[in-house]
Amino acid sequence: MRSLDLGLSSRERWRYVIRGQVQGVGYRAACNRRANELGLSGWVRNCSDGCVEVQAEGNEQQLIALRVWCESGPSEARVASVLASRIPPTGADWFEVRPDLRGGDGAFNPRSNQAP
Repeated sequence: MRSLDLGLSSRERWRYVIRGQVQGVGYRAACNRRANELGLSGWVRNCSDGCVEVQAEGNEQQLIALRVWCESGPSEARVASVLASRIPPTGADWFEVRPDLRGGDGAFNPRSNQAP
């Protein structure tokens, strides 16, 4: 696939928490495809509370384009909200679907930037 070149070279990393009917509808796979089309690096995963978390790295225009996509997602999704925050870049160079983060002691807290 060809990357979409949107012209800015400054790298940033943003975290998105997507809420609504976003699990079991192909959201992660579709997000992975869109992030790769945009030339972003990072990851996407399901969280134990039913949301989807995305961390993506690229230039501001690429990240805005992904945010816009996240607000609707794939056709089967029903997105209620997207919470976005900037976090420090890691220098990652690919985008991947990570395993689900399920309950227990390793439960993800979507209000923090920390994951186990």
